[in-house]
Amino acid sequence: MRNLTPVTAADLATLACPYCGTTLPADAEWVARSIQAWGLCGWRVPGRQGTDALIVLTPAHAEPSAALIKRLWVAPGATGRGLGRRLIQSTAASLKSSSTTAILSRGSRAHPTCASPPKEFLREVGFTRQLDERLYRLDLNRTVSGRNPLQTLLEKVAEVLQPSPGEPAAGLSPRAIRRGEL
Repeated sequence: MRNLTPVTAADLATLACPYCGTTLPADAEWVARSIQAWGLCGWRVPGRQGTDALIVLTPAHAEPSAALIKRLWVAPGATGRGLGRRLIQSTAASLKSSSTTAILSRGSRAHPTCASPPKEFLREVGFTRQLDERLYRLDLNRTVSGRNPLQTLLEKVAEVLQPSPGEPAAGLSPRAIRRGEL
C-alpha cells in the first residue's frame, strides 16, 4: 500500500477536487491553525497521475480538542480500493498522538461533496451522528488503540511461553535442580 504524504499550505492550491474543481486557499486562517496544531493540514495518497485521495482538516471551533474535516475525496479512478478508509484510519492514529480527541465531519445523504462526504461512508468508518443531523463524530478515545495489535499478541504469547518464577527450566527435574545438576 502506498504511503500517505502530509499536505502543507503550499500544496493546497494544487489539490483540486476531481469532482467539483474546488481548491482551498493557502492563506486562510484555518490553515494557520491546522499547521500550528499538527504541523500540517492534511494527508494525501499520491497516485500515478497526481493525488488519488485527500483529507484536509482544521481544528474545530466548537470543540478545541477536535479536528474538523474540510475536504475528503477519492479520485474517480481510485475508488473501491479502501483509500478513504485508509485516510480516516491514518488520520485518526496521527491525531491521537497529538492529543486530539475526535474527528468531526459534515455528512450528506442527498448531495455528497468533498466538504460533506456521504453519510454511509462516515458510518462505515466509525463515525456516529451527533445531535445535529448533518454532523458526524469519530471519538478517538474509543476507536484508536495506542498499541499495535500484533505487538500485544506477541507479548501475550511470550508471557505464556516463559516459565513462571520458581518453575524449573524445561528438561530439568525438580530433583536435579535441588542436587545442583545444572
